Formats: sequence, structure tokens, C-alpha cells
Amino acid sequence: MVLLSAQPGMFTGTLGYKLVAVFQSNPNLGPIQINDQFAEEAFTVYDHPKVLIFEKDADYNPQTVRNILGSVDISHVIQ
Repeated sequence: MVLLSAQPGMFTGTLGYKLVAVFQSNPNLGPIQINDQFAEEAFTVYDHPKVLIFEKDADYNPQTVRNILGSVDISHVIQ
């Protein structure tokens, strides 16, 4: 999943974390800024990534995280 427009307040916090900051540096030509997050994945993920900072909140419960992540069926994963 690529987060093209992630901003604080958009996540449900199911795992006990909340998004507190997003850092994105767009290239510009003078006063014109270009949102490059829609560019090819190799560029946006490796060369020019958006940084998302999450903070653990008071509702964090490691057992809840284990239950949610443990319910994912990984039997069809190709290695």
C-alpha cells in the first residue's frame, strides 16, 4: 500500500500508535512545487521517500498487536 496523501489524523490507531508527523520534500521550479509521490515506486520509496512518524499512545497493548498481526493468513506467501 502506497500512502500518497497520509496526514496526521487519517489512521485509526488500531495497533496503539498514532501518526504525529509527515515529512515530505517536494522538488520545485521557482514558486511551483511538484508533488512527486505519484512517481515511479523506485523513486518515491528509495530515492525520495515520505517519512511518517508514529507515536505509541496510552492504548497500546502488545497482546492486541499480536492478535491483529497473528490473524493474517501468510500460508500463501511466495518466498
